[in-house]
Amino acid sequence: MDSSDEASEMSLVEGIGEQAARLRAARSGKMSHLTRRMNIMNNLMVGNEYLEELRGNLTKFEEMLDSFQTLHSNYAQFLDEEARKEDNEAWYKPRRMQIIS
Repeated sequence: MDSSDEASEMSLVEGIGEQAARLRAARSGKMSHLTRRMNIMNNLMVGNEYLEELRGNLTKFEEMLDSFQTLHSNYAQFLDEEARKEDNEAWYKPRRMQIIS
């Protein structure tokens, strides 16, 4: 492998690392959005007068959850199997349980 091939390969690896970092940040940001939406919905559950607003927020929440899961899957594709398992156990599963419980 000559120096131009090595430089090209390093550039590709750096690009993949940057993309993985962006996906990781986006996943974290989406988790923040989900948490805020859950708090809004919890506040609306105080009575029947907010039922329609609650339904609208539930629809938004479901869309955000789908987006969060897609971001997680896209990010996980950049990890090797061991890192993927570690990320699932340490980051994704606890937050997923927080969301669905």
